[in-house]
Amino acid sequence: MIGWYVHHHGSGHLQRLLTVAAHLTQPVTAFSCLPAPPGWQGDWVELAHDVGPDPDPDPTVRGALHWAPLTVEGYQERMGQIAAWIDAERPGAMVVDVSAEVTALSRLLGVPTATIVMPGVRSDRPHVMAYDLADLLIGLWPAGAHEVSPSIADRIVNVGGVSRFDGERSPDVEVQSGRVLVVCGGGGISLTDNDIQQAAAATGWDWVARGGDWPASEDLWRELAEADVVVTFAGQNAVAEVAAARKPAVVVATERPHDEQLATVGALRRLGIVPAVDDWPSSGEWPALLRQARTQGGDAWSRWSTGHGAQDFAAAVEALADRS
Repeated sequence: MIGWYVHHHGSGHLQRLLTVAAHLTQPVTAFSCLPAPPGWQGDWVELAHDVGPDPDPDPTVRGALHWAPLTVEGYQERMGQIAAWIDAERPGAMVVDVSAEVTALSRLLGVPTATIVMPGVRSDRPHVMAYDLADLLIGLWPAGAHEVSPSIADRIVNVGGVSRFDGERSPDVEVQSGRVLVVCGGGGISLTDNDIQQAAAATGWDWVARGGDWPASEDLWRELAEADVVVTFAGQNAVAEVAAARKPAVVVATERPHDEQLATVGALRRLGIVPAVDDWPSSGEWPALLRQARTQGGDAWSRWSTGHGAQDFAAAVEALADRS
């Protein structure tokens, strides 16, 4: 039995669970504030919400944790839900994606614990604690893409990008010349219709946005294949999906805690995979960026995404569980 904690912000954490769980041979019980997604086959524990009516003035415990508010019933209940399940089921492993507090809880209860090493500046005390406690750390990028502390390097398994499209054959469609597909992921970005209209006017290309504040794609794999160039924000899941499609792309960072997306675009630049920028470009910068992306092509994505990242992730987790 494997437990899996899913952070509720954005869509990437949930999508990663669905993608990796398909390759696990052991049953999975998921924990999240989110409801179980359609088609989920395992057990699902919907956790209590951890925000109370009277905010704790120091929910970080003087910087020792990210979120541990005092006397908030929902927080106490959710941690109790996880602890009660661990006591009853005695799982072989717990995957935490992501929470410093749940990582600590799981490991303190004697469960072999895996968590994901996130990009960006993670030198704060809660991240250091979580990474020190974890028995297995998963890096969703190729080895060498990011600098990591020597104290955790021997516990990191770099699986590269993990996408639901790993191993899928490209659809039999024609590339639409001059089509830009903007992949907005789960949202939380500052992009506007006006930004896209200005970029389209400056380039003379046809720009279409999917996700975020725009309609979700009914068939993203097909739309990726049809695009001449993909513009994506630098969330790990969005980058992995574009990488799986091996598409010419421009990757744009948006503001995130710990400079997460800035770290990802920095890694892509250093590796020379695709053009990657720190902020949404001005309209005048787009023509050259699209030309560069088209010229560079998408073959270098194979250095970020092996096509079997989800299988490698699953294998690492099951190896951890088998040690217990």
